[in-house]
Amino acid sequence: DVVLSLCEPGEPLSADVHNVLGGILRGAEEMRTIIDDFVAFGALQDDALTLRPRPLDLPSLLAHVVDSARGAAAAKGIDLELRAPPAPPLPADEDRLRQVITNLLSNAIKFSQGGTRTTVLCLPGAGVLRVEVRDQGPGFDEADLDRAFQRYARLSAQPTAGEPSTGLGLSICRRIVEIHGDRIGFAN
Repeated sequence: DVVLSLCEPGEPLSADVHNVLGGILRGAEEMRTIIDDFVAFGALQDDALTLRPRPLDLPSLLAHVVDSARGAAAAKGIDLELRAPPAPPLPADEDRLRQVITNLLSNAIKFSQGGTRTTVLCLPGAGVLRVEVRDQGPGFDEADLDRAFQRYARLSAQPTAGEPSTGLGLSICRRIVEIHGDRIGFAN
């Protein structure tokens, strides 16, 4: 309705309309992430989350997730960097790993100040691929360390631009990674 009221048919998009569309897109992406979290949470609670592992090009998946997050990062003045050299295919569920990486990157952006950098790395090792999301946010304080991956955990850091948070994201990430037979952690 907003776009239709601001732009006549055949008219090019003005800067105002473009900004409105960017806000709508960011809001829809935030809502999709929240909905995905609640659906995954419900499936995890019911032990109904099943994996569909297939050979996955992890660097390509990371590039897609980073590209999808560029608008939210740019809106906060955060520089996104991806370092993901070619790597052998990984047997994994692409949709579930996309959810994990999206959640981790969303958190990095959500809790970082403008003028900082967030880097997503894919580090091939001996028979493993390690993914890191590095940001310049406040990190975890001592009280957060034991609760970081608990459901509905409200940690000491607060989103820097009032973004929504369900307290489920890291818990879901941990469970999905564990179901894949891997580990997740953090370092300050």
